[in-house]
Amino acid sequence: MPRWTNWARTVTATPGELLCPQDDEELATTLSRAASDGRRVKIPGSGHSWSEIAAPNDAWLTFQKMPRSVVVEGELVRVRGASTLGELCDTLEAQGRMLPNLGSVTAQTVIGATATGTHGTGATLPILSAGVVGMKLVTGAGERVSLGPDDPTLNDARVHLGALGVVTELTLRTLPRQRLQERLINLPFDAVLERLDELVASHRHLRLWWLPKVGCVQVYTADLTDAPDTGPNALTIHLDRIGVQQPIFTMLLAIGRLLPALVPLIHRFAQATSFGDRARVEDLRRVLSMPVPARHHEVELAIPREATLDALKEWWALLDRADYVPDFVQELRFVAADDIPLSPCSGRASAYLGGYAANPSTAARYLPELLALGRAYAARPHWGKVFDHDHAELATLYPRWANFQALRRRFDPAGVLSSPFTERVLGPVSS
Repeated sequence: MPRWTNWARTVTATPGELLCPQDDEELATTLSRAASDGRRVKIPGSGHSWSEIAAPNDAWLTFQKMPRSVVVEGELVRVRGASTLGELCDTLEAQGRMLPNLGSVTAQTVIGATATGTHGTGATLPILSAGVVGMKLVTGAGERVSLGPDDPTLNDARVHLGALGVVTELTLRTLPRQRLQERLINLPFDAVLERLDELVASHRHLRLWWLPKVGCVQVYTADLTDAPDTGPNALTIHLDRIGVQQPIFTMLLAIGRLLPALVPLIHRFAQATSFGDRARVEDLRRVLSMPVPARHHEVELAIPREATLDALKEWWALLDRADYVPDFVQELRFVAADDIPLSPCSGRASAYLGGYAANPSTAARYLPELLALGRAYAARPHWGKVFDHDHAELATLYPRWANFQALRRRFDPAGVLSSPFTERVLGPVSS
């Protein structure tokens, strides 16, 4: 059996069996047999998660032989199999459509990204899973289920962590293809605090980046526009797209790992060469997404929107007083509330604190401190990122926790989709 490793190389697993069903009927038989045999099945998708959520510890189910397609049907799009967000965007663009929002990376499978509550940024825009209006899956009991827009079960299943069954098809809402006007300005931290509410309220998309110890914040805003496409309009963006920028950044990370004292200097160099004020107009996908970044460790915490200013001050102070310097950009994004039981934004508008570090020794010190900071604000961790919460703690953070647990007992009574990860974060199926 091959050894499985996630994209970030932070999680490995040695499964005991490889399962390759060819269609939904064979998939149903496979899961029914697994239930009878007491096996545990996991489908890792692209493995673009930092947590153990995708690790196949027993049987590794792959979509390698399953049908894969993206079909646009009016205002909706139907996605089957292991199709990625990038492939979905390609098909939508050809048909003059787009998703309402996107995260930073499009290498993930659509099914995996929605299962974990992946999001973009925009105070009026919910997570990607909120756009799911149809779902086909095979439950852990081997039953083929189709959930439509009028089925109340669909909402509870939109973020499912792979714990209900194996999803084979999703139907999502789309919008007419449009362009965004993006602007990047650099502001002092105090100026960001003063203007934050105004920036959040006045732009469709807002993202804050900063490099520790540099002293300023990169403020990205983006709004729908009919202005003509300008193209990348910046050398660094163009270099990103042709694959030159990432090797340079990876080399700088390697230098910083060997000589941590140089990280502040490297950050100042990166700020001066890559993050100058600029503006551009391009399609939504090209503005919001970027190439897959260099490998790193990542924590992402959704806090109540109204706590953002206090949390941001505390976060900045944490990095200012620390005797280590995270060697990666830090990020703040905003997401609208929804009513999906396992969405980190369930019942509340949220701000996401994104703490990143490429150096493993720095990550081992920094990320637990950020998790501790988040707990003071009832932070809900992104399911696909690093976190140490268990099901007892998580149950207190989600107002509709019981809804999902009831659905889990109904769809996977034997725990076929269980794993060490789900046992920790969701508890046993019977609980």
